[in-house]
Amino acid sequence: STSSTVVVGDLFAGVPSTMTVATFGDADPSATSASFTATITWGDGTSSSGTITKSGGVFTVVGNHTYTVDSIDETGSVYQVSVAVADIDGSSLIFAKPVEVVRPPISLLLNKIAPDSSGSLTNVLLGTFTEANTSDASTEFSATVNWGDGSSPSTATVTGSNGNFQILGSHTYSVST
Repeated sequence: STSSTVVVGDLFAGVPSTMTVATFGDADPSATSASFTATITWGDGTSSSGTITKSGGVFTVVGNHTYTVDSIDETGSVYQVSVAVADIDGSSLIFAKPVEVVRPPISLLLNKIAPDSSGSLTNVLLGTFTEANTSDASTEFSATVNWGDGSSPSTATVTGSNGNFQILGSHTYSVST
């Protein structure tokens, strides 16, 4: 094996990904994909075999992985992914790349709210949101509400778990008499 590159795209916690984790070349033009094995160490305590293909003299290593949590708490806020490629002639190549795993996009649905006759809303469900990473706790999120009446924004309460969360808030609108 003579050269290598690690290429990783957007990674979201809790979302399965198929990733090209390495490309490499070999000085032997007769080498085939079967001439190599690849082991991918994902940086989160797990590893798996990579699938190797060849096209135009370039070998590509692809792996499938689901990170269960984002990398924000890791050193440098990244996981260190390494790929070990070995060929049947006994030579090997090891290379690594830091990858950032982020929270998946959330899907937010806001509720229509209506205060009572005094203008009060008490612990009302303002909206819900979901995310693919079911290991996140409600304490990892915050919500700020602009009530649209010129008052200062206020902090709402986030509850829920397993990827399903609720936003609760209280506010009193001025009511003209």
